[in-house]
Amino acid sequence: MQIKTFIPFCFLFIGTLALPQPSLAEEKIEVIPIIQSSKGLSGKNFNYLEGKPELRLLKVKIPVGLKTPIHTHPSPMLIHVTRGRLKHV
Repeated sequence: MQIKTFIPFCFLFIGTLALPQPSLAEEKIEVIPIIQSSKGLSGKNFNYLEGKPELRLLKVKIPVGLKTPIHTHPSPMLIHVTRGRLKHV
């Protein structure tokens, strides 16, 4: 690559570093409750062996590249990814 082409390319690259970049710190995980109930579809209460029964359906939006902290859930979960990929470790 000739020096005449290389120098403007360097300035172009360095200049883009000064532009405002979206920060992952500004993006948040959005949790939208859809269903929260202790009754089944028939309207009858359902039971767990221990504790209060509860059925939840949540829509969770996780921005690209954002990681969730290590956590647990109090009951089994079913996850349906509608867009992108989810890596579970």
